[in-house]
Amino acid sequence: MPPHSGTGPLISADLLRFHRNSLSHLLVVGGSPSERSEVALEFHRVSPVRLGPIIAVDCSIDEARLRDALTWWMSPTGRLSAPNALWSAERGTLFLDLVGQLSRGTQQLLLTCINRHSALSAGCAHSWTGRLAVGSDEDPWDLVAGGRFLGALVDALDKIRVELEPLRQGGAA
Repeated sequence: MPPHSGTGPLISADLLRFHRNSLSHLLVVGGSPSERSEVALEFHRVSPVRLGPIIAVDCSIDEARLRDALTWWMSPTGRLSAPNALWSAERGTLFLDLVGQLSRGTQQLLLTCINRHSALSAGCAHSWTGRLAVGSDEDPWDLVAGGRFLGALVDALDKIRVELEPLRQGGAA
């Protein structure tokens, strides 16, 4: 799909229809925060988890909350302890905007959680049944080239890709 020109729908009806029964990870690149959020919401509305909530996290200001949630999700005793602020996303959509702002430690934790989710989905008793959607104002592969993002994480996240304009280029900080 060509980058968004600022007029008309942000994503094609065909793309939504093609992925309506999927919970593949969504990567939204470029655009404004509200446009990235709108794309995540549209995918949520047509997904199998549409009756669940969409939980949005701005990674530039909520990294600690995300890190705590990821640690809690992976902990064998986490589910028995204090409530988690992002728990409800487990049956809905977790939208992480400005994912390129995450520290390397949180990136690694997110990658571990994604890998664990994939292993659980392949046959273990409990698995996360939501959708993970991420937004970035720059192409994450540019961040990888600049040494600021884990290539394995981008590879795990870049399953359904939507590009919006303007897209920041050149790894600007």
